[in-house]
Amino acid sequence: MTASAASRLRIFRSPPHVLIWRLSVLIAVLGLLFGTHLMLDRRAYLAETTATTRLGATVLADWTARTFDLMNSLLAAAAEVREADPAPSDTANRKDVLETAFRRLLGADPAVIDIGLYSPEGRLIASAGGGERLPAELSPLIWTSALSSPGEGPAAIGKPQRDHQGRLLLVAGFRLGDGAMLVGAIEHDYLKAAYQSVLRRAASVVTLTDGGHLVLARTRDDRFAAGSLLPFTPAQADAEVDGVPDADPRLVGERQLSPLGLTVTLTTSRAEIAAGWWHRQALFIAMFTAAMLVLIVGGHAFYRRLLDIENNRIALHQARDRAHDASEAKSRFLAMMSHELRTPMTGVIGTLDLLRQSPLNGRQAQLVKVLTTSSNALLEVLNDILDFSKIEAGAVQIEEVDFRLEDVVGATADMFRARCEQKNIRLIARIDADVPGWLKGDPTRIRQVLTNLVGNAVKFTEGGEISLQVSHQSLNDKPTAGPVELRFSVQDTGVGISRATQAHLFEPFVQADASTARRYGGTGLGLAICRRLVQAMGGEIGLTSALGNGSRFWFTLRLQATEAPSEAVAEAAAAPGPVAPAAHHGAHILVAEDNEINRFLIREQLTRRGYRVTTVENGWQAVEEQRANPHDLVILDMRMPVMDGPTALAHIRALDGRAATCPVVALTADALPEEIEVYIRSGVDALHTKPIDWQALDDSLRRLLDNRMTLPAKSATPPDGGAANVNEAAGAKPPTAQTLLGLSGANPGFNPAMIEDLRDVMDAAAIGDLIASFRCTLLKEGAALREAALAGDAARLREVAHTIQGMAAQMGADGIAAVARTIRLDGPSPIAPRDLPGRIEFYDTIVAATLSRLDGFTNLGAA
Repeated sequence: MTASAASRLRIFRSPPHVLIWRLSVLIAVLGLLFGTHLMLDRRAYLAETTATTRLGATVLADWTARTFDLMNSLLAAAAEVREADPAPSDTANRKDVLETAFRRLLGADPAVIDIGLYSPEGRLIASAGGGERLPAELSPLIWTSALSSPGEGPAAIGKPQRDHQGRLLLVAGFRLGDGAMLVGAIEHDYLKAAYQSVLRRAASVVTLTDGGHLVLARTRDDRFAAGSLLPFTPAQADAEVDGVPDADPRLVGERQLSPLGLTVTLTTSRAEIAAGWWHRQALFIAMFTAAMLVLIVGGHAFYRRLLDIENNRIALHQARDRAHDASEAKSRFLAMMSHELRTPMTGVIGTLDLLRQSPLNGRQAQLVKVLTTSSNALLEVLNDILDFSKIEAGAVQIEEVDFRLEDVVGATADMFRARCEQKNIRLIARIDADVPGWLKGDPTRIRQVLTNLVGNAVKFTEGGEISLQVSHQSLNDKPTAGPVELRFSVQDTGVGISRATQAHLFEPFVQADASTARRYGGTGLGLAICRRLVQAMGGEIGLTSALGNGSRFWFTLRLQATEAPSEAVAEAAAAPGPVAPAAHHGAHILVAEDNEINRFLIREQLTRRGYRVTTVENGWQAVEEQRANPHDLVILDMRMPVMDGPTALAHIRALDGRAATCPVVALTADALPEEIEVYIRSGVDALHTKPIDWQALDDSLRRLLDNRMTLPAKSATPPDGGAANVNEAAGAKPPTAQTLLGLSGANPGFNPAMIEDLRDVMDAAAIGDLIASFRCTLLKEGAALREAALAGDAARLREVAHTIQGMAAQMGADGIAAVARTIRLDGPSPIAPRDLPGRIEFYDTIVAATLSRLDGFTNLGAA
């Protein structure tokens, strides 16, 4: 028997029901996949249409707001004309003067068809249309809101009125000083036609209503016409007209015009959208159905003729492979699309350059200039998309080459000097004297980030100054080798950015607002690319800005300082220094403190005293930071999560060289002699208790920094100067219930002097933020305290109480600190478990009373 015959025999021996079962599973899976695809595609189509509807409502609302704003301006101008009217004795002449002035104003806006002056009683005195448009009398009841004077707010909107020819008018008016009314009119059909011009679907309806659901304009002619009062929302009204009692079958886009009290609503029939989707998918569905029929018929034939099944299976595999190849080809096409688009654009720009250099008349030169500008803008967009795509795909490679920083900064500044001169902007590029001249890194990416930031500064600055500065944040004054941390900043005097926008500014396709893209252009990718590039180089990026006060964008990079190549030494020696020496930096201090409020206070106090401060949240981070960047002095809180102060100190002393010999100052909220003795034996050079005496801490820091060259490498006993703090803390008595005598809800032991002292180093806004953070932390730690008490977790209870004690004492909440010192189930002076609930209840009372005092104190300070 041949191999072919054996194969045929095995196929014939396959159970028919197995083949049918497999075919049924295949059909079911394909149907499920197809149905899932249709469902997802329909959902995406509806979501896209919903977004388009909302966007359409926004566009219509913006146009409506501009129309009414222009009518407000015309009415205000008419009011000025009326105030300047010499008021001749001849009433007819006066009317002619006013009507002539009003007609001149009407030429500024085709939407406003008439402006009229009414007496306080509502009789028409004069109008631009000579009384042909505006009604002869207006009832005071037509106004949906009180009439304001020009300059006090927008004109009041009235109920729609009809002119002498029966045409519907929208009226708005001001009340003048003598009680007269100045009224402007917009023809309803004008708004209706403008709204209908942007509608793409016949069943779409635009409705303009006021705050009382009065219809002012509507594109659909039905019983809810202009002037009628809607009993429900416009979407429900449209649904009722459609014959559907529920408004859900309509997609709704709604935008409110807040100053005017109006609402623009755009609704679209979901049924019409669904019909459009089905129409778009009809061919695809028919093809799939036909494929399923073919598959079923083929399966039947496969069942009847088993010998043909194998051939059909091979054909299906080949078709699958072709589909897979087609899918991969499509993916490659999408990946290369930006490149392929950029190539012809480069040819277009090059051809335009050649054309510009050829003899052209004035008109031709202008057209070439417009083409060149548009082509460069398009190429910039393509480059942004390509760069962002590379970054998203992880295809960007960061180089490590030697480069001269002055070349990068100078090239960036030179690129924008011409544009700055055109806009009368002073561009300053400065590199601090302590910044190394030669570095190892990626100059191309650094220049790309700087170009984006400076380009944005030039784009959004109309005059003033732009400063590009590079400063040094390393430990050494001016290292020639080793890692250095540099801070690049670009500061301008431009329009500034609101606080709400700053939080999202570095996200893709985000700009300050919708008007930014219209006025300045761009894709909103520049800052997103900057952030990704800076992060790829191991740095951070941020900004500080305020509306009207300019912006300051910055980023930090850690680069390797290198020696200048021999061929560049002569040039560097001959070149003048870029800038004058920067101000002297103080000692660099590392602060390890787990509490955010204490960390903030320590950083602020030390920074104001001239120190450079780096903060971390626990002992492990302190050890790693000291290992990577040896500091001049370390301040350690003794109780921290992950790794406490004594353990961190032991690890620091085990480091090599200068990192191990720096002075260490301990901070603790513990005032118990036995606990302080443990900290002294751990080898700290000075110890301060919380609340911190800032002057005493400053004295200790200055003494230790002055003597750091003579201190022993691993001192087990602090110097004499630090003993004052240690002895003072050691003299404290263990906390007992007697400590709490005198504390109550009426007297929570709040000391406002601590907050008053902060006013010397912090502004009111920073103090307000600090107090808000203190309140939130108290609530969070209070919840943790109760959770530990309920679980009977003595260690956790002692740890949380210690955190509350140190933080509260620093904020002048002496009562809270005193109660927290007594909440412990183990260690010195524990309380009985049965007394713990009462003690925590007393803690809650003191916390509530202290926060009430703190609120009163801050409100008084704010007043």
